[in-house]
Amino acid sequence: MNCCLLVYLLFLILAKWKLASRAAVITLNGSIGGGILGIAYSYIRDAEILDVPTFVTGVRGGLVSVTGICALARPWEGLVIGVFGGLFACLLSDAMIKLKIDDPVNCVSTHAGSGVWGMIAVALFVEQEKAEGFAEEKGLFKVRCSITVYLCRDCFYLVLSVADLGEGPGGPAPPPYFR
Repeated sequence: MNCCLLVYLLFLILAKWKLASRAAVITLNGSIGGGILGIAYSYIRDAEILDVPTFVTGVRGGLVSVTGICALARPWEGLVIGVFGGLFACLLSDAMIKLKIDDPVNCVSTHAGSGVWGMIAVALFVEQEKAEGFAEEKGLFKVRCSITVYLCRDCFYLVLSVADLGEGPGGPAPPPYFR
C-alpha cells in the first residue's frame, strides 16, 4: 500500500471520529439547554412547581432543534440552539392546549416548533467543514462583516425611501427592490 494513501485514509478516519465526537457533545448540550429551559418555563408558568411533561418537552425540543447542525456547530452554540428549541416547543405546546388541539405527547409542538427553529439555526450557526464536504460556507453569524455591510446598506435605502428630501412632491424614488 502506498504511504500517501495510508496517511490519507488515516486522516479520513480521524476526521470522521472528530465529527462524531463533536456531534455527540453538541447533541448533549442541546438537550441540556432544552432541559434547563423546560425547568425554568414550568417554574415560571406553574408557580414554582416542576411540571415533568413540560420539562420533557423542553428536552425533546432541544434535541430536535440541534439535530440538523450537531456536527457543524460549536458546543456553546448547541446549548443556545437547545434553549431556543425548548422555548419554541413549550410555547407551541401551551398554544395547542389553549386551542384545544389534542396532542397527548406533544409531538407536533416539539417537531413543528423546534424543527423550524432548527432549520433556521443551521443557516445561522453552521461552521465551515471541508474534510467531509458537509459545509463549505459559514453561517450568517460567522460572516459578520458582510452582514453588517448589507444591513447598513438596506437601512440606508429604507431611510432614503421613507424620508422626504425635498426633491419633488414625493421625495426621491425608492430603490428598485422597495417598489
